[in-house]
Amino acid sequence: VKMSEVTEAEYSQESEQTMGLSLLQSTINLANKPNYFDIASYLHRINYSGNVEKNKQTLINLHQAHLFNIPFENLDIHLGEEIDLHPQALYKKIVQQRRGGYCFELNELFTQLLLNLDFEVERLSARVFVKERITPRHHQLLKVKFDGQAWLCDVGFGCRGFIQPIPLIYNKPFSQTSGIYRLLQHDSFGSILQRKLEKDSKWDNLYAFTPEVYLPLDFTSQNYVVSHSPGSIFVNLRFCTIAKPNGRISLSAYNLKVLENGHEKIFKIKNQSEYLQVLNNHFGIKLPADINFIPAKYNEEPQPRFDIGPV
Repeated sequence: VKMSEVTEAEYSQESEQTMGLSLLQSTINLANKPNYFDIASYLHRINYSGNVEKNKQTLINLHQAHLFNIPFENLDIHLGEEIDLHPQALYKKIVQQRRGGYCFELNELFTQLLLNLDFEVERLSARVFVKERITPRHHQLLKVKFDGQAWLCDVGFGCRGFIQPIPLIYNKPFSQTSGIYRLLQHDSFGSILQRKLEKDSKWDNLYAFTPEVYLPLDFTSQNYVVSHSPGSIFVNLRFCTIAKPNGRISLSAYNLKVLENGHEKIFKIKNQSEYLQVLNNHFGIKLPADINFIPAKYNEEPQPRFDIGPV
C-alpha cells in the first residue's frame, strides 16, 4: 500500500513539473494567434507584400519594413496616457490607429508577428550606455533562432539602431546604412553591441545584454519606471523618429531633423499647429488639433545625463 501511495505521489509530482515546464514554454512563446491579430493588416501597416516563409530573407525584410514604416515615439507619455503593453492594446495602437511606440511596445508587437509566422523568439533585456555610462536594464530586444543560427532583432532603439537583424556572432563587423555594428563578449555584462559610422574610428557602446529569457510581465516594472521616472529622457523630452532607406527623419521637441544621403537639414517648428502637421506629413501620425500635451521639461536637446538613457 505504501509503495502504491509513493508511486502515485511521485507520478503526480512529475506530472505537475511537466505541466509547469510546458506552461512556462508556452508563456515564453505566447502568441496563440488571437482573433484580434490579423497578420495581413499588420503586413499592410508596414507596407510589406513579400514572402512570409520562415527564412533569413523574410526576417531581414520584415525587420527593415517595420523600421521604415512605424515610428519610434513617446507621445503618449506627454499626453498623460499610460503605456499599455498588452498585445491587443499594442495591436490597436500601432496597427489600427497607425501610431508608433518605444522599445517595449514595438519589440513586443514585432514578437507577436514573428511568433504568428512560426519564428522562435526570445525576449531579452539590455542596459543602455548613455555617454559611456551604463544604466539599469530598461531596454527590450529580441533573439530569433532558426536553422541553427541566432539573430539579434530590435525595432525599438531609435536613431542609433540597426536596420537589419544582426547575426549573433562575436568580433565580426556588420555594415549597414545606419552604421557598422559588432558584438563583443564581456566578463561582467555578457554581450555588448557597438556601433561606429564609416567616417569614425571609435566604436561606441550601445547596450549590453545577457542570454536569460524574459517574459512579457518582466517588462511591466521597467515600462513603468521609463514612462514615469523624473530622470527618464522619455518623460523629459517629447520625440518621434523613423528610419528611411536613404536616411532618417527625427522630431525632437520642436526641432525637425531630416537626414538624407548623408546630408542633414534642421527645421525649427513654430507652434503646435505646425507640429501636428509635421507628425502627419513625416510620420503618418494624426492627432486632434485641440490635443493638449503636458509641458516637457526640455524644449531643446537636453544636456544632462539622465538616470535612464535613450532607448
